[in-house]
Amino acid sequence: MRPFAYTASVLAAALGAASARHSGYPVRWGPFGVTLLGVLCFHTAAHLRNDCFDHRRGLDTQVLPTSGAVVRGWVTEKQAFCWLPVLWSVPLSLLTVGILHANNWRDIETDGPRG
Repeated sequence: MRPFAYTASVLAAALGAASARHSGYPVRWGPFGVTLLGVLCFHTAAHLRNDCFDHRRGLDTQVLPTSGAVVRGWVTEKQAFCWLPVLWSVPLSLLTVGILHANNWRDIETDGPRG
């Protein structure tokens, strides 16, 4: 894991919030916090998978302060490539899409004249 690289993810989310604020929209801290948590989780997953690929190729053979979660034994390759969280997210994603579509269909007559 490379904690110094999280700066890029945090700054991207903060820039999005700042851009919304600059455009006249209020920053909603609850959704921002959830988004930030999701971005950091995605970033961590990318790092863990990278560690697995490096370990398989023989690139990660020693423990370094900034990487090597697999070499240290903190995470196994099986854990890093687990599809269960992805499977859990599918129903929630479909529900979210369904709610958004239902809301848009309901508002189509009133939103149309306003552009």
